[in-house]
Amino acid sequence: TATNTQQEWASVVSVEIPGAPVTAAGPSVSGDAPIADHLARSRAAGRLDHDRDGHAGQPSTAAEEDEMKIGQVVMVRSSDAGVLFGELVARDGSEVTLRHARKCWFWSGAATISELATRGTSKPSGCKFPMPTSGEHIVLGVCEVIEVTPEALKTLEAVPVWTA
Repeated sequence: TATNTQQEWASVVSVEIPGAPVTAAGPSVSGDAPIADHLARSRAAGRLDHDRDGHAGQPSTAAEEDEMKIGQVVMVRSSDAGVLFGELVARDGSEVTLRHARKCWFWSGAATISELATRGTSKPSGCKFPMPTSGEHIVLGVCEVIEVTPEALKTLEAVPVWTA
């Protein structure tokens, strides 16, 4: 029912985020601003390209593209190709070109791709990542691009090459 769905959504929205300050209004990103307020400001400023329900919005802004520098290792999520990571070669709207890309067919030791890109995997042997591409890989329909931290990259590179 709608009431059950609303209650389930409310329980998801009120989840504490480790390290984020908590106010009477709920978890916050900075100071006393609740996360919902921070997201609303980011969305209004054009820094988020998805609406509240996760529907794709407009192509990323020039400011967003400046944040993702060519040569950085990034993780991308595509509506058709799945999740991959590699060196960013080019980005044009929802088309991303990666060099030495590895597909994340299955992962363990991280709950989300955001955690995978930020912290990496705590269980490299439990992941299934095929060998990297030998050159460039064009990924179409990209709906998420996340910078991979050096900490995460160490664990991602520790994942053995998976073959069938």
